[in-house]
Amino acid sequence: MKISSSIPSKNSIQERESIIAQAAARGLQLSEDGRSWVPIHPESNQVMVAENEPSKYSVSTYFGASILGVVLGILLVVLYFAISVFALIIGVYFVLILPISLLAGDYVSLGEFFIWIISK
Repeated sequence: MKISSSIPSKNSIQERESIIAQAAARGLQLSEDGRSWVPIHPESNQVMVAENEPSKYSVSTYFGASILGVVLGILLVVLYFAISVFALIIGVYFVLILPISLLAGDYVSLGEFFIWIISK
């Protein structure tokens, strides 16, 4: 620790006053020896014990919500796979079936192709 005999600058005094003001706002003051921060009002520095309040919701509410979440999750997964399969069928139709059927002179509609896929 460097000890200086010079007079403190105006900035360091302002900085010190700012730190002391911030500490006071938090309920602290510098101890008499100047080495630590102590509460301004030690008697009000008591820890309050919070009582556990009963929950507004019963276990059945949480159970019902969890079941609903699982059902919605499964529904979303099934919907995702259904849309994926449908997109694959449409892609195969537009990339392969439609051009080949038009080149062959025998037009195959998307409905006919879809019915043919389902019937297999």
